[in-house]
Amino acid sequence: MYTTKSWRIVQFQSEIFEYSEGVSVLKEVTNSKQMLEKLREHVDDTDILNQETLSSAVEHAAVAPGFRNYDDAAAEVDRAVREIIDGNSNIGTELTIWNRVINGKLKNNGW
Repeated sequence: MYTTKSWRIVQFQSEIFEYSEGVSVLKEVTNSKQMLEKLREHVDDTDILNQETLSSAVEHAAVAPGFRNYDDAAAEVDRAVREIIDGNSNIGTELTIWNRVINGKLKNNGW
């Protein structure tokens, strides 16, 4: 059923709840019988925190995009888009130029 590598991933994800305060991102692990048993061991009132709640939290979780100087990079991209839209130059050429400028700064930690 599992390859060796995928089985290791499932095992690792299963240990997240046991050894940390996290929850696995794998639905198969979050909805497993083992997870329910561990949840009952750690939570006094499983009506408040149950598998459905955990599964819903994992499904609707979002990670905000970010890296060092993210706001500066986002502002530069916004400026580039405004200049391309408002400018009289060839859009394809401007996209290529801005793409090189922005990617160059990202690759060279210019922000």
